Amino acid sequence: QKRQYKQRDMNAPKRPLTAYFRYLREQRPILTREMAENPDTEGTKAGDISKLATERWKALTDAEREPYKQAYQKELLKYETDTKAYKESL
Repeated sequence: QKRQYKQRDMNAPKRPLTAYFRYLREQRPILTREMAENPDTEGTKAGDISKLATERWKALTDAEREPYKQAYQKELLKYETDTKAYKESL
């Protein structure tokens, strides 16, 4: 038997992107272009791009990661207040 999943309410607030996913969203076009221009790479597969982005994310210092973390924290606070207001409106 198939598992039943709860349908997500389209009016409910969405969770914010984590610091890493914000970085990935910003870097993906840059990495895609770099990989396409580099003759040593074979194409621009999504997995390869993510792997390279992860390596670069891990190489960042805490100071370089801070803007992404701050943006996440700011959005998380907004999400929490929006979620509370949404639940009260039900």
